[in-house]
Parts: sequence; structure tokens; C-alpha cells
Amino acid sequence: MIQKNALEWSVFAVSLTLIAGVLGFLVFDATTLRGTSAKLVAQSGQLQRRAIRKTVQFVVPIVVRNEGETGASAVVVEVTAKVKTPPSGNSGEAALPTKTEITLQNVPRLSQREAFVVLEGEPQGEIATRIASFEED
Repeated sequence: MIQKNALEWSVFAVSLTLIAGVLGFLVFDATTLRGTSAKLVAQSGQLQRRAIRKTVQFVVPIVVRNEGETGASAVVVEVTAKVKTPPSGNSGEAALPTKTEITLQNVPRLSQREAFVVLEGEPQGEIATRIASFEED
């Protein structure tokens, strides 16, 4: 039988410790899962102005965070803003309420997803975001 030297024993001990630690964490995470529902929070970022060909588009970055212990799918985010429309006739420019929706396929537990919404006119005032609907995994 071949004798193992100190280096081999130390590598074995470190490997065994790492494997035991990972398994312990997985068991702890699985047993302490509180089972809270998905808690989704949507926020809009800073408005970005982009010139594409002869038109100007306004891009709104959206971040959806899931602070709950359960994943969510088919997350529908509603973005509402008053958008300045181009003048038609003598009426001048008007800011009309515009509602846009975007669907995120999956937002896992304790994570976040990013998306972008494109507005055809310049938003006036605050851009409101809210979670319209979702399904729990």
C-alpha cells in the first residue's frame, strides 16, 4: 500500500471541507425557505434620448426586482407617462397620457431583471411604473 504524504492529506482535507460547506449551505437554504410569495418592485431609470434615422425615440430603462422567496413568471410591467405629441394643425403641442406594457418571462427569487421601453414622444413630468400582473412559479 502506498503511503500518502502531507500535501495529499491537506488537499483531501480542504476538498472535503469545501464539499461539506456547499452541501451544508444547500441543506440550510432548502430547509429555511420561508415560502414567501414573490415581492416584485419596478423602477424606471434615467430617460435616454436616441436619434434613429429621422426620428427621435426616448428609451426608458426598467428594473424589476424580486425581493421574495418565490420566483415569478409572465411579469407584466406597465409604464405610464405624459408624452408630448407633435403639433397637428393649430392646436400646438399637447402632453397626452401614454401607457406601455412590457412582459418579462422570468424573474427568479431574490434577483432582478432589466428591460427597456421605447416612447415615441418626449415624456413630460414623472414616468410611473407598476407591476400589472404576474404568475408565481
